[in-house]
Amino acid sequence: MVPEELCRAPLFNSLNKTFLTSLLADVSLASTSDRAALDEMTNMRRYLLSSLMAAGSFMISLHTARAQVSIRFDYTYDSGGFFTANSLAKTDLEAAARTLQSRLADGLSAITPGDGNSWLVAFPNPSTGGQQSINNPSVAANTVLVYVGARNLENNALGLGLFGDSASSGTPSWMNAVGTRGQIGAPAIDFGPWGGSISFSSTASWYFDPDPSTTESFGGRYDFYSVAVHELGHVLGFGTAPSWNNLVVGGQFTGPAATALNGGNALPLDPSGAHWAQNTLSTLPGTSTPQEAAMDPTLTAGARKDLTDLDWAGLSDIGWTVTPIPEPQAYTTLTLGLLAFALFRHVVARASRPCESCNRLTGETPVPLLSENQIRHNPAS
Repeated sequence: MVPEELCRAPLFNSLNKTFLTSLLADVSLASTSDRAALDEMTNMRRYLLSSLMAAGSFMISLHTARAQVSIRFDYTYDSGGFFTANSLAKTDLEAAARTLQSRLADGLSAITPGDGNSWLVAFPNPSTGGQQSINNPSVAANTVLVYVGARNLENNALGLGLFGDSASSGTPSWMNAVGTRGQIGAPAIDFGPWGGSISFSSTASWYFDPDPSTTESFGGRYDFYSVAVHELGHVLGFGTAPSWNNLVVGGQFTGPAATALNGGNALPLDPSGAHWAQNTLSTLPGTSTPQEAAMDPTLTAGARKDLTDLDWAGLSDIGWTVTPIPEPQAYTTLTLGLLAFALFRHVVARASRPCESCNRLTGETPVPLLSENQIRHNPAS
């Protein structure tokens, strides 16, 4: 049978498990009139299983290898102990980061001070709102560093996220790494932040989800995961980066990816210019399911909002490399093709070996291998 751990892998969301199970069973149950044939059937089954596992690993790595941006959280300035008191808030925050990491494929330069190269970062302290500065932090390649905490936010805000500032001195290549993270065209048409900070409301009635991959009823409370996704969008430049501002004309966003989803028309923004207009609708990636965009300015109690096609398009327009959602049919076709190739190789290899169990005078006796059957409280920052 097909190993259960493989059936749980993303690859098998689209593969026909019944077909593969039947295929492997047919190999082991095929006619086995002598010991050599039985051994051959066993070897074939093992070969197909190993090929299936290799194909599964290949397909999974094919998608994950493209997405390489890592979001790392620092709780140093959570002076009020919000994340210590609410451990599930960390769970939801990490889940929100994984959502963004899953499709961002940019290569960001490392920032490693030394040898005469130095820099200073500045950002809003997430627990006080005052300016916080740090001398010469290190940021790993492909990593965005985000300082998080909580405080009493004004105007019913649920969260406040912003990318950080910096100043540097040293060699030109060093200053480029600090200022653009190696993104050609940044900051005018691309964006490469070192990171930033997010303040969450310390007074909101939060829903902390122990498993953000599922959605259940939580009426009357505000979904922490949804707010974390939204504020991380701002840290990554949505509504805040120069490359965003350069695409705003007359209160509307003119980025090509976003406008393509709107019939070629510019997208209305809210008065701040940092969000889609309130109640802007889009669809969840890979589906036709409508949802209010995650990057509009409000969140209703009891509702969850994930990034929609329009939100991802906005990130693409400001310079992020957004990988496409893999098509299930493509996974199926390529994986079954790999299996067929593996089977072909095995049969060819077998045909090239002397057959010890057959009549050497009349040639190899055919052995059947396979049978024929196969975020404000309405409103939010």
